[in-house]
Amino acid sequence: MAKKEQKFVNYSFDKDLKMVKEEESSEPKVKEIDKPTIKYDYINTTVGGCSSFDVLSMDLNVSKVSVIKTWNNKKQGYDVNVNETKISGGKDAKFKYKGYVGYFNAETGTNLVLVKEDDKSKDDASQYKLINFSLDGTVKEIPIGDLSTYTLVFSSLVKKNPDVADVYVEKNLAEYNALFIFAPFKTSKADPKDFVLLIADGAGNEVAKSTITMPLIASTIIEMQQVGNDLYFFGLTSTGTGSHYRYEFMDYSNISNPCYPDFYNYRDNQRETDVTKCEASNLILMKLSGNKVAYLTTTPTVTLQSKKVVPPSVKKAPKTEFSRFSIQAFDVFDNGDMMVTGQRKVIITLNGTSKWAYEEVTCFHFDKTGNLRAEYCIEPQLATAKEDKIFPMTQIFKVSEDKSKVYWIMYEPEGISGYANFWAAYNGNKTIYAGFQPVIMKIDLSTAKIGDPELPLGKDYLVYSDYPLLIKPNSAEGIFIGHTRKGDIIGLSKYNFK
Repeated sequence: MAKKEQKFVNYSFDKDLKMVKEEESSEPKVKEIDKPTIKYDYINTTVGGCSSFDVLSMDLNVSKVSVIKTWNNKKQGYDVNVNETKISGGKDAKFKYKGYVGYFNAETGTNLVLVKEDDKSKDDASQYKLINFSLDGTVKEIPIGDLSTYTLVFSSLVKKNPDVADVYVEKNLAEYNALFIFAPFKTSKADPKDFVLLIADGAGNEVAKSTITMPLIASTIIEMQQVGNDLYFFGLTSTGTGSHYRYEFMDYSNISNPCYPDFYNYRDNQRETDVTKCEASNLILMKLSGNKVAYLTTTPTVTLQSKKVVPPSVKKAPKTEFSRFSIQAFDVFDNGDMMVTGQRKVIITLNGTSKWAYEEVTCFHFDKTGNLRAEYCIEPQLATAKEDKIFPMTQIFKVSEDKSKVYWIMYEPEGISGYANFWAAYNGNKTIYAGFQPVIMKIDLSTAKIGDPELPLGKDYLVYSDYPLLIKPNSAEGIFIGHTRKGDIIGLSKYNFK
């Protein structure tokens, strides 16, 4: 049977978005680009597995991955060939470790992993250590002293040279250092509120170490943002009264089990559940400069209602309690103000499986000293069904030309049954995917007031996920490109972020 010919349409528009040309072709219009073939190897680490026996396991798996990327001009992207060779894993694992955090180095191919010995006795008998796995098979254990008996609270990557643009698409230890925050456990003589910050390079060598006295024992970090050499952390405190952090929250772990749905792994699931179910007593905002605390502020959650700000068309601020939410944007502006926005995050059951659902939108606006100025509250209009809510919003902030306003752009998801992109249609892969409707809110930085929502494409158009907003070079103008839900009509809209 002959393959059905594919039809493409190329559209051209003038500066006023008036269509001036439409032409059909049997091939997509692409720019002729010659890009080199890319080859590299690296050590990959995961935990657990796909069977019912090890999907909950934290046993460390180690493999060598060889990647060849060949440029495909027709697709305007690389064809990627990946070959993975197992080094250790499963019942006959060469390395008997429990994995917690793993970061690779794109230049050396090594992988730095925070692990615990696979100790079959009670949890507090095993201790943390860093392991560096090399491509030549070398395995180097790196003790971390007293921190081995602590509890991991948070981990992330910190840019070594913030003024230099990233070379690699994915953050890795070639350009970043590994950051860990630990809390004392019961075997430690340290004050349970004295958390410890450790920063290590790709070889596991200590770069910085300092003590951070948290407001309460049950204090945890949710997200971090780096601006230059300054680090900003957002988190919360719980009303829990456990004697140590570990009695309130599970250890942090972001090493992947590819077969564990919606979470990095079993421990990540448990920690997120602990954070979600806890009764939050304070919001935390912390700034570190030179790896020292510049400020650490707390905002009691009982005061949040008085800080709520809604658009003029909403007559009364909703009475909602603060709970775990998914951070979707965290920005620090030129005047020192910060905004952290996300959606309330709850666990639902969909088709017999536990999944995250994303509901009300909240944006916290802090001043340059970390004090809360306002909490902006918005109710999503599209995401009402369970199938819609499993897709998180994309949110971004764009500062106006005169720096007096912040444009808060939200992309509300709507579940659609069909083809997610051209290649899905080409291969006949029909799924439920998210279409997005852009919504813009103006925030006045001087007054901390918010305007009513604007729909730049109206209610009938959804944006293409690959091109939600095009910003014209050297201009404050942006262009939203969308289509109707049937996909039969294209819509374009200019918006001036002046």
